[in-house]
Amino acid sequence: MNLAIRRKSGPSRRVRPELIPLEGRKLMSADVVTSPGGHSVTALFTTQPPSGIPQPNFADQAFTSPTFYVGGIDMLGAFGADQNRGEGALFYTWTTLSAPAGAPAPTFSNNGTNASKLVSVAVATPGPYTFQVAVEATDGSYMLSRVTVEATVPGPRIVVGAFSSASPTVGALNQLAVVGTDDIFPESALGYTWFSIARPAGASAPTFSSNGTNASKLVSVSYSKPGTYVFDVVVVDPAGQAALSIETVVVAKPTRPRARG
Repeated sequence: MNLAIRRKSGPSRRVRPELIPLEGRKLMSADVVTSPGGHSVTALFTTQPPSGIPQPNFADQAFTSPTFYVGGIDMLGAFGADQNRGEGALFYTWTTLSAPAGAPAPTFSNNGTNASKLVSVAVATPGPYTFQVAVEATDGSYMLSRVTVEATVPGPRIVVGAFSSASPTVGALNQLAVVGTDDIFPESALGYTWFSIARPAGASAPTFSSNGTNASKLVSVSYSKPGTYVFDVVVVDPAGQAALSIETVVVAKPTRPRARG
């Protein structure tokens, strides 16, 4: 649904706009562009300014911080331009057009002032959000811009999935490795814990050279019998967020040297 702004009646000209349906109003144009954060932006031009007075414009359409995390300090921004009155005479009002089902309403650090061209916003639920900013001049002419962003829960991610050294054999020095990263913490703060979740019948549980530490991203492991082994490794950050990777290893019998004839 297209939206326009209605100014409240009264003697004061400096009031916060309200959003109402655009039925019966002229939609001058609508452009989809890409914001600096790489998000889809719709710019809506919806008012006809007084004759001879230029309408406010956007120097930068609505944009978000490059990362948008649940529980983090996320940013929204837009920069207007007004050749008649100057950017300092514009004020910016942010609204949430859509959010994940059941999500609390996002909160903005400030709204409805010139300083609101750059605000912090807090979201509590992961998923897609669409925000709209109205950039309004003192004469009531305005423009709208929208940005849609996916909020995610920060935590560890697997960069290189769990893998084994080549040609593992019983009795040889075998290795398992994985590489993780994290949205908030340095890689050195991550812990890696390996688990053996399947092994050949009668085989002893594999033993690891270390486990549960950052150094455990690379471990030595020994096998008691040939066959198929399955491992998972859990990567955990200091906040308790985790990521998982699984590796299947086929272990061969040790190669016996050929007897010389």
